Amino acid sequence: RILHEGRHLGGQRLRRRHGGGETLHSAFDAHSKWIEQTYLGMDGRLDAWGSTQKRQVDFLLRHLPDCALVELTAHHIDELLNVLRLRPIRENGQRVSASSAKNLIKQFRSFLRWLNKCPDYSWRRPPDYETTPLRVVRTSEEKSSLRRHSQVDVYNIDELQTLYEYAKPLQRVFMLIALNCGFGRAELASLGLDEVYLHKRHPHEREVGYVSSGEDSWVFRLRQKTGVYGEYKLWPVTVTAIEWWLRQRSQIAVPPDVSTLLVTRKGNRYDTPTKGNHTNFQLPNTWYN
Repeated sequence: RILHEGRHLGGQRLRRRHGGGETLHSAFDAHSKWIEQTYLGMDGRLDAWGSTQKRQVDFLLRHLPDCALVELTAHHIDELLNVLRLRPIRENGQRVSASSAKNLIKQFRSFLRWLNKCPDYSWRRPPDYETTPLRVVRTSEEKSSLRRHSQVDVYNIDELQTLYEYAKPLQRVFMLIALNCGFGRAELASLGLDEVYLHKRHPHEREVGYVSSGEDSWVFRLRQKTGVYGEYKLWPVTVTAIEWWLRQRSQIAVPPDVSTLLVTRKGNRYDTPTKGNHTNFQLPNTWYN
């Protein structure tokens, strides 16, 4: 009787694991929690890259239909990827951008790799599944824009002069650092105080064969995402702007654990997620303004 009941319970457990228990959406939830526990900064909080991945997984949860994992065959995986390739519609009624669709496809494939190795789930990658390139659909207008000689919209010198003339002092700081060093939002937000060297000779001028003076100023840093090292010599006007900002920063109550050059008036980093754990858009919004 004990042996019979054990077999019966074992069968129920097997049916739960391969039936209603192991579903795509439950796996998305588990993956989201795994991201929260894995991508942590030195402060123990979810870092910017982790927040981005979590938002992408949450998007997949909302826009991909649920199914039992036993139904997640190679054919069904291709069907789900096709949903992403066709750029699903957000809650605001707008389709996701082509670049967002590409990132969602990457995230879904990353999720499948995680699921294949996760000991809590019995699903394993189908042997006939192959990772092949996917072409994200684009509108006619988007295709036309790609035929330009330069695929990136840039401002000309006259436009930059106008923007700089009417910009507020802090906006000028953003502009100058971005133009001088080729920084985007992530680089501006993460630039540390210890990565800015004002009025100092190049510390390794003999090794690099460059003659500097005590009037030179620099930024030395590693790109956080790629780990690529870069050196940037600062223009005199950029140095003047940074010195002005350092005086303003000294009047702000900045927490001891915030060591970035640029902070908000409340002393927060510009890449601190919002209360809803969304990307901080203060820097882009400043530029749009």
